Amino acid sequence: MRWNELAAWRHCQKTGNQLFICNVEDTIKGHLLTGVEKAALANQRTSSKKKSKQELPAVVELAIGMKVMVTTNVETDLNITNGARGMIADIILHPNEEYSKQEKEIVLKYVPLYLLIKLKRTRATLLKGLEETVIPVEAHMRSMHLQVVDGKGKNQRCSVK
Repeated sequence: MRWNELAAWRHCQKTGNQLFICNVEDTIKGHLLTGVEKAALANQRTSSKKKSKQELPAVVELAIGMKVMVTTNVETDLNITNGARGMIADIILHPNEEYSKQEKEIVLKYVPLYLLIKLKRTRATLLKGLEETVIPVEAHMRSMHLQVVDGKGKNQRCSVK
């Protein structure tokens, strides 16, 4: 993850492109986590003896032109598979996102609607309005279970997305 952060920063220094910093949105039943829930989640993430290969980072840094690689098999028939490479062609931000085009680094308030990724090769059908080999990619969501102590002192198990 640290290598990716540095690569994104170097890319932006080299190209002059803006760096978009996207924090994860941890929610329980559609609501952002409370302070106690955030602490429990952070504790669970750091105390886990066996880190999951699929664990998502707390922050994702994005920039147009940045190189990307698929890390899971999404659609094998279309060559959107683990190891496929490409670059970010565009970042489609949430309509409520406000930022200045003069800022070099932007911390996003909302998860981008999607990214347009130009793959080096794919068998995906040409989508209307996009260049050949460009596909839209939405944010990935993952669920995990968390034990928290509720207001009555009882342990409560909940699902964090």
